[in-house]
This record gives sequence, C-alpha cells and structure tokens, in this order.
Amino acid sequence: RDTLSEIYLGRGLYGDAARSYLAQANDKRHSKEKRVNYAAKHLNIEKVYGDEDKAKASINIINKLANKGSDAEIAKKIYALELAVRNKNYKELARHEKLFSQMDVMDTDSREALALARYTLARHKGEESFDEIFNLGLKKALDKQIAHYKSIKKTYESICDIEPNSYCAPAMFELAKLTEKALYAIEDIKLPETLGDSTVQKFNAHKSNVVMNLVN
Repeated sequence: RDTLSEIYLGRGLYGDAARSYLAQANDKRHSKEKRVNYAAKHLNIEKVYGDEDKAKASINIINKLANKGSDAEIAKKIYALELAVRNKNYKELARHEKLFSQMDVMDTDSREALALARYTLARHKGEESFDEIFNLGLKKALDKQIAHYKSIKKTYESICDIEPNSYCAPAMFELAKLTEKALYAIEDIKLPETLGDSTVQKFNAHKSNVVMNLVN
C-alpha cells in the first residue's frame, strides 16, 4: 500500500492517496507509530487538497495514538492554527498563538506557524480606521488609541523575534504603513480655537508628545 500511495501522489491523484493513507492509519495490524505516521500523511494531503471534515479522521487518530510533542502532534496543532487563520477565528487563533509561544523548541514549520499567527492577529487589530479613532481629538480617547497602536506595534515586532521566519519583512512593512497612517491621522486633529488659547496649546503640546512617542 505504501508504494500504491506514492504512485497516487506522483500522478496527482490526491484523493486516492489520502484514502490509501487513511486506510493504513486505521489498520490495527500496523504498529501505533506507523498508524500515526500514515495519519499525519493523510492530514498533510487534506490540509492542501482536501477539506476540514475529511481531515478530522486523521486528527482523531493522532489524538488517540500520537505521543506528546511528536511530529504528528505538532503537525495537527499547526493545521488547527492555520484553520483558525483561514476561518478568521481570531479568538481561537490567539489561543494557538499562546500555545506555540510556550514551546521550548520549535522546528521550521512551528516557527512559521507562530509567525503567521502573530502576523494575522496584528493585521486584524490594525484594521480599525485611524480616521475614526482620532476624529474626536479628545486627550483620553487619543491616549487610549495610542496604547492600542503600541499593542499592535509590539505584536508586529515580536514576529521578528522568531528567528528565522518569512513573515518578519512583511510585518515591518505593515508596521511602517500603520505608523504612517496613525501619524497623518494625528496631524489632522485640531481643536477649535473657540476653546481658548490655553486649551488649544496644551492639547497641541500633548499631540507633539504623542507623535514623538509614536516614532520612538
């Protein structure tokens, strides 16, 4: 069956290959290690060419038989993380990001998955329009949203702490765009002069402070 599965893959018959691997994963004549390995191969095919429902069969086998920290278990976790990204389930994605952040040792795939999680979460947080955020020009509201900006900035920067990964450069590009957007929005904030010179001057001084903190 191994040879048959490889032939299917070589010919691009991914559905047949997936079914073959799943059949072997369910075959109790195989050792636990082999069954887990076949389940992982089935999962990899479904991950790229199949769908979530079909992948559940191999995930169930990995859950039952795989050792903690094994390649198959990590592959299952990466699949779950990527599924959360695909489904825009940010709450679930944040949970996976935390789990991967706690891993002592990460292989290349795990680093990429963690970087993807942080990149996706940062972009989601940055979707709010700064024009809407700063339109009132109120000091408390401004300070609150600057804190929000810094939280996004920290997430983007943390992506480059995962070395190496392919999301660091895109993250810095997105951060630069976000910072520029924030600076333009802040610059456009002006209090009406009818509020009095003292009030306007204090707010402008605070605004300058905010800009300095934003770029540093």
